[in-house]
Amino acid sequence: MDPSDYEELRQELGEGPLRGRSFPSALQKRILEAAAHSSSPRRQRRFPLAWAGGAAVMATVIAIILFSGHVGMPTDLLSSKTANDGTTAGQMTASNEAANANYEEPALQTALLLGLRTDHPATESRHAYSDYRTVVIAPEDGKVVQTIQGEGILMPYNQDFWMIEPTTHKNQDKEVQILSAGPAKQQESDRMAGDASIPDTLENEPSGDDTQPIIISEKLLFAGNRDIAIEQEAITGDAEPMTLYWVKHIDQLTSDRRLLSDPLQEPHVSLQEALQTQSETTVSTDPSNWTIVRKPGRWVAQEVAYNTESRQSYELRDLLQPLPREVVSYDKLTVAWEEIWQREPEATDAFSSPNKDLVAIVSEEGVAFYLNSTSLSPEPSLALELQPNESIVMMQWAAAEGSPERWKKLTQQYLAP
Repeated sequence: MDPSDYEELRQELGEGPLRGRSFPSALQKRILEAAAHSSSPRRQRRFPLAWAGGAAVMATVIAIILFSGHVGMPTDLLSSKTANDGTTAGQMTASNEAANANYEEPALQTALLLGLRTDHPATESRHAYSDYRTVVIAPEDGKVVQTIQGEGILMPYNQDFWMIEPTTHKNQDKEVQILSAGPAKQQESDRMAGDASIPDTLENEPSGDDTQPIIISEKLLFAGNRDIAIEQEAITGDAEPMTLYWVKHIDQLTSDRRLLSDPLQEPHVSLQEALQTQSETTVSTDPSNWTIVRKPGRWVAQEVAYNTESRQSYELRDLLQPLPREVVSYDKLTVAWEEIWQREPEATDAFSSPNKDLVAIVSEEGVAFYLNSTSLSPEPSLALELQPNESIVMMQWAAAEGSPERWKKLTQQYLAP
């Protein structure tokens, strides 16, 4: 195996925490392929001895990569390394105490917008739907506090803010939810004038053409700098529902969308278009149906591979190509998982601020916000409880000088009850 290949694998593993407690399947495949190239032709992998040899090389590669740096190491490997090093639980506790003793308060200069989605199942009178809320976290007297929260997803866009909201339609006397978006300033003006351009509930719409798919539910998966990822359920006539995934520019989700719009004909962003700002890409195909999902420590692009023309059966496949900052903004975890788990043993995800002064650690119960300097603060500065079936769809940071105060002022206006 060429030394540059080892370095590439090291960088890939070091980009962020690994998913769950194991390696991503795509990365496992890549390591195995590299191991096969280093010893014997690919065709020999069908024989047990060749497979065993490749697995041995794979184990060596993993050991070299992981034990040279801990960021992103799964807990089972961390435990194994601790045992091999002869490190006891008491020694780890002593290490924690030493880190706490050396902790210094950071010069906190970060605010953030946290976008959350709560899912609800279908009922007799309506299809599955979701609620959304935006929580504003900002610095105050050396700590972070929740300044305001409100319904909808308030997304920074083009030096301003747009509001993403669900709207309720009726089709065949059953409620259907789709998403609409518009400039928050305009929506605020309409609200103050009592002339909202996006009504909460629309009248029953005609059935339309039975050969054309109709959206019966729609939910937001991700909101970034300019792009959003949505999941749709649609039906055609009496056929079984099909699931569609799209990435769109937020201005493609304007308020003139209607229930009977054919989702297959709506504008969207292809993967190649999203990656065009990168000088090198490794994407061999350009799927129109792709999405952005959250994995521990980072946002990941996934290709949607449909197994049938009806789009009722599909697979979501992780893409190794990292998403550019134009899509996901800042998305780098700057704290090792060992330190995260020392503070929050049940942590499943984490986000770091661009200023490296704040880390949001996610568990099933909620989000704990830790100040960060020489190490994470001994205790969280703020804890936010999550509702049942609630998940994060947006984490946007205000890190530039003056931005936190500006965000605090504008969000008080746009998220006011």
